[in-house]
Amino acid sequence: YATGGGNDQVYDYAVAGQQLTLTSRWKSSAKAGAPTIPGSANGGIPGTAPLLGDVAAYPRGLAVVPDGSAVIVTNEQGSTVAALSTTDGHLVWETSLGGAAQAAGTYPGSVTVTGTTALVTEQGGNVVVTLDTGTGRVKGIVPVGDHPVAIAATKDGRTAYVANANDDSLSVLDLTGPVPVSADQLSTHLVTGEANGSTPDAVAIDEATGRVYVALAGDNAVAAFDSATSRPGGALRPAGAVPSAAYPTAVAVVDGKLWSVGAKGFGGNPRTDNRQYIANSFPGVLTGVALPSTATLKTYTEAAQANLLYPTRVNATRPSDSPIPDEAHKGQSPIKHVVLVVRENRTFDQVFGDLKVPGADVDPKFLMYGEKNAAGQTVTPNAHAIANRFALSQNFYSDGEASVQGHHWTAEGTSSDYTEKSYVHYYSSRNHPYDPTAAIVYPRCASVFQQLARQGKSFRNFGELVGVSTAQTPTVQAAPGAACATPGGTYDAASAANLSPQFGANLSLTSVDDTTKVAQLIREYTPLEAADTVPSFTYAVLGNDHTDGTSAGKKTPEAHVATNDLAVGQLVEHLSKSPQWSSTAVFVVEDDSQDGLDHRDGHRNVLLVASPYTKAGMLSSQHISQASVLRTMELILGIEPLSSYTQYASVPYDLFQATPDLTPYTAITPTYPMQALNGAAAAGTAASVPLNLSQIDVAGPLLEAQLWEAAHPGVGMPAAMIAALRSRGGITDKALSDWSRGKACSCQPLRPGVRVSGYDD
Repeated sequence: YATGGGNDQVYDYAVAGQQLTLTSRWKSSAKAGAPTIPGSANGGIPGTAPLLGDVAAYPRGLAVVPDGSAVIVTNEQGSTVAALSTTDGHLVWETSLGGAAQAAGTYPGSVTVTGTTALVTEQGGNVVVTLDTGTGRVKGIVPVGDHPVAIAATKDGRTAYVANANDDSLSVLDLTGPVPVSADQLSTHLVTGEANGSTPDAVAIDEATGRVYVALAGDNAVAAFDSATSRPGGALRPAGAVPSAAYPTAVAVVDGKLWSVGAKGFGGNPRTDNRQYIANSFPGVLTGVALPSTATLKTYTEAAQANLLYPTRVNATRPSDSPIPDEAHKGQSPIKHVVLVVRENRTFDQVFGDLKVPGADVDPKFLMYGEKNAAGQTVTPNAHAIANRFALSQNFYSDGEASVQGHHWTAEGTSSDYTEKSYVHYYSSRNHPYDPTAAIVYPRCASVFQQLARQGKSFRNFGELVGVSTAQTPTVQAAPGAACATPGGTYDAASAANLSPQFGANLSLTSVDDTTKVAQLIREYTPLEAADTVPSFTYAVLGNDHTDGTSAGKKTPEAHVATNDLAVGQLVEHLSKSPQWSSTAVFVVEDDSQDGLDHRDGHRNVLLVASPYTKAGMLSSQHISQASVLRTMELILGIEPLSSYTQYASVPYDLFQATPDLTPYTAITPTYPMQALNGAAAAGTAASVPLNLSQIDVAGPLLEAQLWEAAHPGVGMPAAMIAALRSRGGITDKALSDWSRGKACSCQPLRPGVRVSGYDD
């Protein structure tokens, strides 16, 4: 049996040898929102994405009762638990979960059955609820850690173990009484002093030894805990850890082996040929190792810890006079003001494929928005001038794959387990609610805005909605080693008060010119500069480089990119001429690189750093990521790590120098006409296909195809782009064949029944 998520169904498979055959599809809830459409390509899922509050049941967890007569299903978005008959799939009972939980629901996740009791984790309530498997009656509720996402019970039914993803803990429940009792709560941190981020999200029990294995998605490892006593719910002690592939989400003990599933496999790869949409362009990895002996586990543990700490090794090369302090001296920097500019969706090759300096690691064939276009008009002169005048990294990567994660990474230094298991669904017709700022998505330590307020640092937010309001259900007890005793919400008022009401949120990526936004920022900044009260941290969303594709009547892609480039140049110019320039550093990044092509990795992003303390013309090859930028900010401002990702990130010390150069910067106006509009699209082109631009990034690879077509007229689309379009679906084979040769097709590009690129495909 398997749950079907957005189509509100449970699948019944027949198993014969190595073959699965689907025999039945059953509704998971009486109030299931998604209709069944026999024979439909999307499995009966509606072609629109509901908003928060208009959601399907969304079945997640599933367990079979001991006699096999029913399956117990958790409906995550419907906040119910249901029992379905395995005979014909009819609904035996359904129980709505309530109590103290988040406003949008209890978010039941995992379920396990022992005897006549079903134990269900409530991600939104931070509890485990027990129900009678025959009637659905609630028998008891026990508090556990923050965002419990997985549960496993011993075969004797005496003990259960709960993985709490948001506070890095494992709860031990004593099941011997009429209702469960919390017996213990252990830290799952891989190393002592680790900040939040190990993200335990799966549990398995070795019944032969009593050892408990916990997948640590954030640490890329499986932790092992041994029983210190035989009593029910008895104490556990950490025994070690086994390295895994990236982001393990499942773990099992079968036939003398420990198995784990790394959902992100081995990480990223080049986006050049025969690859899919970036979120699907790295395969998951199933790993099996023999159950380790004590000696082997010791070796594995050392390797897992070394893997986690590996990025910090480069920090030993920090020059003694660097303006970026080390951990022991954080906050002691001549830089007092950090500005983070977040742009939207470009890879390094797309912008800097024309870089012609010694050591440049670029492929010009993926260039789309270089300094000049084919007509000789300048499109990104400021990006290139800032790189030449200040510093640029050519080995900088997004930590996520798409904007829903990307803005969490730039605003939080992590992406919660809920987001990681949901974000792909936002970019498809899987009927998941579009909830990237709902309380359930936030990590334990909330956002950079919340943490700055907590630690008494001044800040100003120009346009970022992620992390403004993070109120969550509190936990009854703080997990051992948890860095944040209160899971968000405490500093919502301060966070909201420092959000510019006139600037425009990150949902207005292209509806407001970035130059207009920068003018507003300067208006708000100028009196602060005069009073010398410029905030310690400033966050600004400038997203015109997302573009509107080639939609008729909208700005052309190059016009949007040029407008964004000018805005960045104007901001750097203003700051460089302000009284605070001698103590300022500006970091310019993309929130993610989405569908863009890059010969190194689809995650390779753009990082520009402008400051009196940057090395002039520095082109860095040190491997860093978005977490590295936030780590640099933490060290400059003297704040605690936002997550273990930032805590152990490599710091780009090589971009900086001890002696400041206070020479101001002068912005360059692109010669490409920034008010140029798209005309009507020629029939049979990618531009002729209507896009869904209602939300960030949902247009998918067709937007990038339109951008390619606009930037490279008559040039065949790269194989990677064609593969992504084919994988996403909705475009005819004839169109893909012609587009790969740079030609318009003599056809209707959309497949019959498809109306718009986005959710409907």
